[in-house]
Amino acid sequence: AGTTRFNGGTVTSSTTMNLQGGTVEGTGTLTASVNNSGGTVGPGITAGQLNQTGNYTQGSGSAFNAQIGGLTVGTQYDRLALSGAATLGGALNISLINSYEPNLDDTFQIMTFGSRTGDSTTVTGTTIGNGKFFQETIGPTSVTLVVVSVLPTSTPTATITPTPTVTATLTPTATVTPTSTA
Repeated sequence: AGTTRFNGGTVTSSTTMNLQGGTVEGTGTLTASVNNSGGTVGPGITAGQLNQTGNYTQGSGSAFNAQIGGLTVGTQYDRLALSGAATLGGALNISLINSYEPNLDDTFQIMTFGSRTGDSTTVTGTTIGNGKFFQETIGPTSVTLVVVSVLPTSTPTATITPTPTVTATLTPTATVTPTSTA
């Protein structure tokens, strides 16, 4: 429990650090493998980059918080930069800061790693507003958020308009031929 806050420094451990609760945040370097089974990792205090040398495991009861406040990594949006393997699970929580509204096609690489297995179980904060949202794109060495337009949530329904059918009706016409009587 509690908060471990980096302020540009370095923390080194020869054993795996187990994060079972509380928060690790700030900007600096962590030299150790981390097993996050129930805590929260949030680079920066407002926005920043947390560097980690080692492997990172994020379990189902844990979270990664990413703040987006501009296009510059480390000062306007968060990144966790890992040198080792990432095993992802748990929650990805996205939040906008500093009244920032990103544009369509803006990208934010919020996590980098040497290799990856898994994905976040839940993602919150994807709705930006004004017809935009964050789409999570997971690659072999990164997690990137891309701003896309909102897709329709309903399928258009076809309206069928009946076309009148014309039926021809024949009316017999009588021809009168005068006959003379003599």
